[in-house]
Amino acid sequence: MSYRIPSSRLVRPITSLTSITIPIRLLPHHARRYATKNENILMERWLQNRGEMPNQKDLQQAAKENLQRGQLHQNSIFIDAERGYAADEGDIVDEEIRPMRNEYKASSPVALSAEDAAIQALTKDGERDVDLLRRRLDMDPETRFKAEYRRTVKMMRRGWTITREQHIKRSERQVRMKSPWLKTSTKKLGLIARQLQGKTVDEALLQLRFSKKRTAGEVARHLEHTRDMAVVKWGMGLGQVEGTAGEPMNIRVNNGTKLGRKKLITDRTEIFVESATVGRGPMQKEPEFRARGKTNILKHRWSCIIFVLKEEISRIRQHEDKMRLAAQKKPRIPLPDKPIPQQRQYVLW
Repeated sequence: MSYRIPSSRLVRPITSLTSITIPIRLLPHHARRYATKNENILMERWLQNRGEMPNQKDLQQAAKENLQRGQLHQNSIFIDAERGYAADEGDIVDEEIRPMRNEYKASSPVALSAEDAAIQALTKDGERDVDLLRRRLDMDPETRFKAEYRRTVKMMRRGWTITREQHIKRSERQVRMKSPWLKTSTKKLGLIARQLQGKTVDEALLQLRFSKKRTAGEVARHLEHTRDMAVVKWGMGLGQVEGTAGEPMNIRVNNGTKLGRKKLITDRTEIFVESATVGRGPMQKEPEFRARGKTNILKHRWSCIIFVLKEEISRIRQHEDKMRLAAQKKPRIPLPDKPIPQQRQYVLW
C-alpha cells in the first residue's frame, strides 16, 4: 500500500516552511528558553545560514551606517572639539572662533552654589515671594513652632542639661546594618550570631573563615561591608591613624558570669560586635509528592542577621560604671548584730 502525496505539496517552496510551528517540547533544552508560540528558532537559523534571512548583526551595522548626526549650535561650548580646534587659551585657535568663544564666556552666567540657586529659584521678578518661601522652606510653621516650644520648656525644667542617653549618643558611635535575606532558618543562623557577639571584628571574621556552616561566607561578607561602612561613613576605628588610641587598659567584659572575663584594650577605637540578632524572613512552600497519593509540604525559610558595631570606648564606659556602682555599694555583713530582746543574753539551762 502506497501513500499518495499531492503534487502541490511536493513543489511547495522551502520558504513557506517558516510558518510551521514546532512544539516546544520537541526542541532541545538550549533552544526552549528562546522559543515562543510564534517563533521557530531552528528554522530561522537554517535560513540565516543559507543567506535567505538577514542576520541581526547585519541589521545593526546597517542602522549604524544610516545614522544621521546633528550639528552643534554656534555658541556651544563644545564647538571647538567638534571642529577640531584646541580648547585651551594657550593653544592656537582659529581667529573666527576665538572672539565667539570669548563673547560666550562673558555672557554665560556664573555657577551658583546650591543655596544661592535655591534662593534664586524662589524669587519672582528680582524680589522674594514670602508666601512661596514659606511653603517651600517651612511646610507647617505652626506645628514646628509648637514642637520647638515643647522642647524648650522640657530643657528649661531639666536645667538646660541633657539626659544620660543623649550624652552617650553624642560621645559614642555605633553602626546598625541589616543583611539581605539569607536562605537559611533563624535557628541555624542564630548559632552563628551567638558565636560572634562580644568579639572584635577581626576575631569574628577569623571565626567565620574556619566555620563549617554553609551561610558563614555570606555572613562574613556582610560583616566586612558593615565594618567598611563604619570606617568610611562614621569614622570608626581610626584611633591608630588619628592618634586617639589611648593607653592600654585592663577591663572586665561581661560573658554571662558574675565577674566577667579580663580583656586588655590597646585601642579605644577598635570596632567590636555589640550585638548580632536574627530576623525571620519570608517562607516558600513546595510540594513533595510521595507514594500512595501522599504529599509533603517542604518549607524553605529565609532569614537575616543584624549587626550593631561599636567602639571599645563603650565597653570601657560600661566597665567604669560597673566599678563605680560596686564602690558605692555597702559591704555585706553575713551575721549582723541583732538587738537583745531580753535582759539575759545567754540561755539559762
